[in-house]
Amino acid sequence: MPGYNNFIMRLTYFIKPLVFILFYAFISSCGIKKISTYSSTTTNDFSVPGENFNKSIVKSELDYNDVNNWAFKSDLHDFNKLIPKNHKIKKEERFDVSVFYVHPTSLFDSENWNADTAHFSNNTIVDLCLENQASVFAGICDLYVPHYREMHIYSYTDTINGFKAFDVAYNDVLSAFKYFVKNIKKDKFIIASHSQGTNHAKRLINEFIVKDQQLLDRLILSYLIGMDIGHKEMSIELCDEPDKLYCFLNWRSFHELYYPSKWNYGSHYQS
Repeated sequence: MPGYNNFIMRLTYFIKPLVFILFYAFISSCGIKKISTYSSTTTNDFSVPGENFNKSIVKSELDYNDVNNWAFKSDLHDFNKLIPKNHKIKKEERFDVSVFYVHPTSLFDSENWNADTAHFSNNTIVDLCLENQASVFAGICDLYVPHYREMHIYSYTDTINGFKAFDVAYNDVLSAFKYFVKNIKKDKFIIASHSQGTNHAKRLINEFIVKDQQLLDRLILSYLIGMDIGHKEMSIELCDEPDKLYCFLNWRSFHELYYPSKWNYGSHYQS
Protein backbone atom coordinates (compact mmCIF):
# COMPACT_ATOMS: atom_id res chain seq x y z
CA MET A 1 0.00 0.00 0.00
CA PRO A 2 2.47 2.65 -1.21
CA GLY A 3 0.04 5.54 -0.75
CA TYR A 4 -0.29 4.91 2.97
CA ASN A 5 3.46 4.34 3.30
CA ASN A 6 4.05 7.80 1.82
CA PHE A 7 1.56 9.15 4.32
CA ILE A 8 3.49 7.56 7.20
CA MET A 9 6.81 8.91 5.95
CA ARG A 10 5.34 12.42 5.77
CA LEU A 11 4.04 12.17 9.33
CA THR A 12 7.29 10.71 10.66
CA TYR A 13 9.10 13.82 9.52
CA PHE A 14 6.77 16.16 11.39
CA ILE A 15 5.03 14.41 14.25
CA LYS A 16 7.74 13.69 16.80
CA PRO A 17 8.96 17.30 17.11
CA LEU A 18 5.38 18.53 17.38
CA VAL A 19 3.48 16.09 19.50
CA PHE A 20 5.18 16.79 22.82
CA ILE A 21 5.54 20.55 22.67
CA LEU A 22 2.66 20.92 25.09
CA PHE A 23 3.59 18.22 27.60
CA TYR A 24 5.91 20.33 29.74
CA ALA A 25 3.52 23.28 29.63
CA PHE A 26 0.57 21.11 30.68
CA ILE A 27 2.35 19.39 33.56
CA SER A 28 4.55 22.08 35.04
CA SER A 29 3.35 25.52 33.99
CA CYS A 30 -0.36 25.60 34.73
CA GLY A 31 -0.16 27.93 37.69
CA ILE A 32 -3.16 26.45 39.48
CA LYS A 33 -3.40 25.74 43.13
CA LYS A 34 -3.17 23.11 45.76
CA ILE A 35 -1.81 19.71 44.80
CA SER A 36 1.70 18.74 43.75
CA THR A 37 2.26 15.61 41.63
CA TYR A 38 4.49 13.91 39.06
CA SER A 39 7.86 15.12 40.32
CA SER A 40 9.64 15.76 43.58
CA THR A 41 11.67 18.53 41.96
CA THR A 42 8.91 20.40 40.15
CA THR A 43 6.01 22.05 41.94
CA ASN A 44 2.68 21.66 40.15
CA ASP A 45 -0.24 23.19 41.98
CA PHE A 46 -3.61 21.83 40.91
CA SER A 47 -7.04 22.37 42.37
CA VAL A 48 -8.74 19.29 43.80
CA PRO A 49 -12.51 18.56 43.57
CA GLY A 50 -13.95 19.15 47.01
CA GLU A 51 -16.52 16.33 46.96
CA ASN A 52 -16.71 12.74 45.77
CA PHE A 53 -17.76 11.92 42.22
CA ASN A 54 -21.46 12.51 41.59
CA LYS A 55 -22.87 10.61 38.60
CA SER A 56 -25.97 12.79 38.43
CA ILE A 57 -23.87 15.73 37.26
CA VAL A 58 -22.82 13.91 34.07
CA LYS A 59 -25.62 11.37 33.57
CA SER A 60 -26.76 12.59 30.14
CA GLU A 61 -24.97 11.51 26.95
CA LEU A 62 -23.38 13.96 24.54
CA ASP A 63 -24.94 14.26 21.10
CA TYR A 64 -22.20 14.29 18.47
CA ASN A 65 -24.65 15.45 15.85
CA ASP A 66 -24.26 18.76 17.68
CA VAL A 67 -21.42 20.69 16.06
CA ASN A 68 -20.57 22.30 19.40
CA ASN A 69 -19.31 18.93 20.64
CA TRP A 70 -16.47 18.92 18.10
CA ALA A 71 -13.21 20.82 18.52
CA PHE A 72 -12.48 20.18 14.84
CA LYS A 73 -14.45 18.46 12.11
CA SER A 74 -13.21 18.46 8.54
CA ASP A 75 -16.60 19.14 6.99
CA LEU A 76 -17.13 22.12 9.30
CA HIS A 77 -13.80 23.76 10.04
CA ASP A 78 -11.02 25.26 7.95
CA PHE A 79 -7.76 23.31 8.25
CA ASN A 80 -5.81 26.38 7.14
CA LYS A 81 -6.29 27.78 10.63
CA LEU A 82 -4.18 24.92 12.01
CA ILE A 83 -1.23 24.94 9.64
CA PRO A 84 1.59 27.53 9.40
CA LYS A 85 0.75 30.70 7.51
CA ASN A 86 1.66 30.70 3.82
CA HIS A 87 1.92 26.90 3.82
CA LYS A 88 -0.08 25.41 0.99
CA ILE A 89 -1.28 21.82 0.83
CA LYS A 90 -0.72 20.34 -2.62
CA LYS A 91 -3.37 18.15 -4.18
CA GLU A 92 -1.01 15.17 -4.34
CA GLU A 93 -0.50 15.41 -0.56
CA ARG A 94 -4.10 14.43 0.13
CA PHE A 95 -4.68 10.87 1.36
CA ASP A 96 -7.84 8.77 1.42
CA VAL A 97 -7.81 8.32 5.17
CA SER A 98 -9.57 9.93 8.15
CA VAL A 99 -8.02 10.66 11.54
CA PHE A 100 -9.73 10.46 14.92
CA TYR A 101 -7.64 12.47 17.39
CA VAL A 102 -8.23 12.40 21.17
CA HIS A 103 -6.66 15.39 22.91
CA PRO A 104 -4.87 15.34 26.29
CA THR A 105 -6.03 16.77 29.61
CA SER A 106 -7.02 20.41 29.72
CA LEU A 107 -9.03 20.27 32.99
CA PHE A 108 -6.76 21.37 35.82
CA ASP A 109 -8.70 23.94 37.81
CA SER A 110 -12.20 22.71 38.66
CA GLU A 111 -14.28 21.57 41.60
CA ASN A 112 -15.74 18.78 39.46
CA TRP A 113 -14.25 15.43 38.48
CA ASN A 114 -15.25 15.88 34.84
CA ALA A 115 -15.43 18.82 32.50
CA ASP A 116 -18.85 20.12 31.57
CA THR A 117 -19.82 21.34 28.12
CA ALA A 118 -19.00 24.93 29.06
CA HIS A 119 -15.38 23.76 29.14
CA PHE A 120 -15.60 23.18 25.38
CA SER A 121 -15.97 26.87 24.55
CA ASN A 122 -12.89 29.05 24.11
CA ASN A 123 -10.61 26.36 25.49
CA THR A 124 -7.14 27.70 24.75
CA ILE A 125 -5.37 24.47 25.76
CA VAL A 126 -7.43 22.35 23.37
CA ASP A 127 -6.81 24.98 20.70
CA LEU A 128 -3.08 24.60 21.31
CA CYS A 129 -3.44 20.83 21.02
CA LEU A 130 -5.02 21.30 17.63
CA GLU A 131 -2.30 23.68 16.48
CA ASN A 132 0.69 21.78 17.86
CA GLN A 133 -0.43 18.15 17.60
CA ALA A 134 -3.47 17.56 15.39
CA SER A 135 -2.16 20.04 12.81
CA VAL A 136 0.23 17.41 11.48
CA PHE A 137 -2.84 15.80 9.88
CA ALA A 138 -4.52 19.04 8.80
CA GLY A 139 -5.18 19.35 5.10
CA ILE A 140 -3.77 15.96 4.12
CA CYS A 141 -6.71 13.90 5.39
CA ASP A 142 -10.10 14.29 7.04
CA LEU A 143 -9.56 15.23 10.68
CA TYR A 144 -12.06 14.72 13.50
CA VAL A 145 -11.38 15.95 17.04
CA PRO A 146 -14.20 15.45 19.55
CA HIS A 147 -14.73 17.44 22.68
CA TYR A 148 -15.33 15.12 25.60
CA ARG A 149 -16.03 15.51 29.30
CA GLU A 150 -12.46 14.73 30.21
CA MET A 151 -11.54 13.77 33.74
CA HIS A 152 -9.78 16.21 36.05
CA ILE A 153 -5.98 15.84 36.15
CA TYR A 154 -6.26 14.85 39.83
CA SER A 155 -8.20 11.75 38.79
CA TYR A 156 -4.85 10.10 38.17
CA THR A 157 -4.12 10.19 41.91
CA ASP A 158 -7.57 9.18 43.22
CA THR A 159 -8.29 5.59 42.25
CA ILE A 160 -11.91 5.68 43.45
CA ASN A 161 -13.28 8.92 42.06
CA GLY A 162 -10.76 8.89 39.24
CA PHE A 163 -11.97 5.62 37.73
CA LYS A 164 -15.56 6.88 37.76
CA ALA A 165 -14.53 10.12 36.09
CA PHE A 166 -12.49 8.15 33.57
CA ASP A 167 -15.55 6.10 32.59
CA VAL A 168 -17.55 9.25 31.88
CA ALA A 169 -14.79 10.63 29.69
CA TYR A 170 -14.30 7.33 27.87
CA ASN A 171 -18.01 6.94 27.14
CA ASP A 172 -17.94 10.33 25.43
CA VAL A 173 -14.94 9.28 23.34
CA LEU A 174 -16.71 6.04 22.44
CA SER A 175 -19.86 7.92 21.39
CA ALA A 176 -17.80 10.32 19.29
CA PHE A 177 -15.97 7.44 17.65
CA LYS A 178 -19.23 5.69 16.76
CA TYR A 179 -20.36 8.90 15.06
CA PHE A 180 -16.97 9.12 13.34
CA VAL A 181 -17.02 5.63 11.78
CA LYS A 182 -20.64 6.03 10.74
CA ASN A 183 -20.12 9.37 9.01
CA ILE A 184 -16.60 9.48 7.58
CA LYS A 185 -16.32 9.31 3.82
CA LYS A 186 -13.01 7.43 3.78
CA ASP A 187 -12.88 3.69 4.38
CA LYS A 188 -9.55 3.65 6.25
CA PHE A 189 -8.81 5.58 9.43
CA ILE A 190 -6.08 6.39 11.93
CA ILE A 191 -6.38 6.93 15.67
CA ALA A 192 -4.07 9.52 17.21
CA SER A 193 -3.94 10.51 20.87
CA HIS A 194 -1.87 12.05 23.60
CA SER A 195 -1.74 11.63 27.39
CA GLN A 196 -5.29 11.19 28.78
CA GLY A 197 -6.41 10.84 25.18
CA THR A 198 -4.15 7.80 24.86
CA ASN A 199 -5.74 6.18 27.91
CA HIS A 200 -9.10 6.45 26.17
CA ALA A 201 -7.79 5.43 22.73
CA LYS A 202 -6.15 2.33 24.19
CA ARG A 203 -9.43 1.27 25.80
CA LEU A 204 -11.35 2.10 22.62
CA ILE A 205 -9.14 -0.20 20.56
CA ASN A 206 -9.04 -3.05 23.08
CA GLU A 207 -12.69 -3.06 24.10
CA PHE A 208 -14.52 -1.90 21.00
CA ILE A 209 -12.56 -1.97 17.76
CA VAL A 210 -10.88 -5.38 18.04
CA LYS A 211 -14.26 -7.02 18.65
CA ASP A 212 -15.37 -6.01 15.14
CA GLN A 213 -13.03 -7.50 12.53
CA GLN A 214 -14.37 -5.34 9.71
CA LEU A 215 -13.77 -2.25 11.81
CA LEU A 216 -10.33 -3.45 12.86
CA ASP A 217 -9.41 -3.98 9.20
CA ARG A 218 -10.11 -0.31 8.58
CA LEU A 219 -7.75 0.87 11.34
CA ILE A 220 -4.45 1.21 9.50
CA LEU A 221 -2.39 2.94 12.20
CA SER A 222 -2.60 4.12 15.83
CA TYR A 223 -0.42 6.83 17.33
CA LEU A 224 -0.80 6.22 21.09
CA ILE A 225 1.51 8.85 22.49
CA GLY A 226 2.55 10.17 25.89
CA MET A 227 1.43 7.35 28.20
CA ASP A 228 2.91 4.03 29.35
CA ILE A 229 1.74 0.99 27.39
CA GLY A 230 2.98 -2.34 28.68
CA HIS A 231 3.86 -5.23 26.39
CA LYS A 232 0.65 -7.11 27.15
CA GLU A 233 -1.74 -4.15 27.27
CA MET A 234 -2.70 -3.91 23.59
CA SER A 235 -4.68 -6.26 21.38
CA ILE A 236 -2.92 -5.01 18.25
CA GLU A 237 0.74 -5.26 17.32
CA LEU A 238 3.44 -2.73 18.07
CA CYS A 239 4.92 -1.26 14.88
CA ASP A 240 8.44 -2.66 14.51
CA GLU A 241 9.22 -1.09 11.14
CA PRO A 242 8.92 2.60 10.12
CA ASP A 243 6.48 1.87 7.29
CA LYS A 244 4.47 -0.93 8.89
CA LEU A 245 0.67 -0.67 8.93
CA TYR A 246 -2.09 -2.17 11.09
CA CYS A 247 -0.12 -1.61 14.29
CA PHE A 248 0.46 1.07 16.91
CA LEU A 249 3.27 3.41 17.88
CA ASN A 250 3.98 4.55 21.42
CA TRP A 251 6.58 6.89 22.89
CA ARG A 252 7.06 9.48 25.62
CA SER A 253 9.44 12.41 25.92
CA PHE A 254 10.18 15.06 28.52
CA HIS A 255 11.54 18.56 28.61
CA GLU A 256 15.24 18.56 29.52
CA LEU A 257 14.48 20.48 32.73
CA TYR A 258 11.66 18.14 33.72
CA TYR A 259 12.27 14.43 34.11
CA PRO A 260 9.97 12.86 36.72
CA SER A 261 11.99 10.66 39.03
CA LYS A 262 9.13 8.21 39.68
CA TRP A 263 7.94 7.80 36.10
CA ASN A 264 7.65 4.19 34.93
CA TYR A 265 9.99 3.09 32.17
CA GLY A 266 12.07 0.09 31.14
CA SER A 267 12.04 -3.03 29.00
CA HIS A 268 8.55 -4.09 30.11
CA TYR A 269 7.08 -1.04 28.40
CA GLN A 270 6.52 -0.63 24.71
CA SER A 271 8.57 2.55 24.38
